Amino acid sequence: MSYLTNVNRLRNIDVSYSDKMFVADFNNDGVLDIAMINEKENNIGVFLGNQNGTYQSAQIFPVGKSPGKITGGDFNGDGNMDLAITNRESNNVTILLGDGQGGFIEPAGSPLNTPDPYDIVLTDFDGNGTLDLIVTNQSIGSISIFQGNGAGQFSLVSSLTVGSKVKGIAAADFNGDGLLDLAICDEANNQVVIFIGNGLGDFIRMNPVEAGLLPQKIVTADFNHDGKIDLAVLNSVSSMVSILLGNGNGSFQPALNFIPEFTIDEIKVDDVNQDGFSDLLLIRNGVGEGVLYGTPDGQFSWEKPKNKQSKTEDEEPLLLASNLEQSEDESVDEAQPEETKKRKKFKKKKKEKKKKKEKD
Repeated sequence: MSYLTNVNRLRNIDVSYSDKMFVADFNNDGVLDIAMINEKENNIGVFLGNQNGTYQSAQIFPVGKSPGKITGGDFNGDGNMDLAITNRESNNVTILLGDGQGGFIEPAGSPLNTPDPYDIVLTDFDGNGTLDLIVTNQSIGSISIFQGNGAGQFSLVSSLTVGSKVKGIAAADFNGDGLLDLAICDEANNQVVIFIGNGLGDFIRMNPVEAGLLPQKIVTADFNHDGKIDLAVLNSVSSMVSILLGNGNGSFQPALNFIPEFTIDEIKVDDVNQDGFSDLLLIRNGVGEGVLYGTPDGQFSWEKPKNKQSKTEDEEPLLLASNLEQSEDESVDEAQPEETKKRKKFKKKKKEKKKKKEKD
């Protein structure tokens, strides 16, 4: 997809919800700008925002081959936003330091070599006040841990084996010790692997947590407001979303699984209806396709929560995969159509009630 096509779509896309784009104020004018990956051209385009909501023509910055993910932070402490981009085909990560005026330069030491990079997370895992990088290496089944020196340069300090094929990664404090831990999607084994950090840059592997089929993306939040971090995992099969409530000690409860009626490729946490509970935005190609609304107990609903706690006949049934009646050899994909019929039947009944009310 060309930059021109993407720019024409910007008004219809919440670009902050795509991992192909990164939104920040790159030139310090108080207006948000956009850095966008162009995979076919092996570069990124930076669109500086104008006060009227439009964007200037792209400034082009070369990166490695087949860039996949982009993220950013202040790597060298100068107050300007910097960028990190994974490049799958060239097996590395490009670092671009911002000049505070919308321009970027690649510092010495970039790119960072790492095999088949897929996802990337920025975090201060050693607690020294500077950002570090952790990258998942998809086909290798490992993660590469890069320590930042506070001047925009990074050095590989360790690599950890995760599984056979790894995808998404998230960092948060899963055991309440104030130190950052890691959750990584092990796609080949249908599980999430937890690593507990010691604050010195080392991580201890915990027992993996079962997710759905082929987990690929992961986000974190305290979904049930118990002070413990929980996980939401997007699985490739059926676009199933698995909710894993945290126990506060690095372990998690069995997954609650939800299946949307449409295909998605991203999930993001946001309080969509501003009720104080974290919701999950279901996204396809940067566009929000639906919302799973959070509830006080960490459950989710396809309908906006009502004031009353009890479920009524006017509430739409959930596509809750864990509630589907299945035989041992029946897949979630086979069970989904029956549950879909229930939702369609509900919508039809609701429409009939509305028509009847209008006649009266």
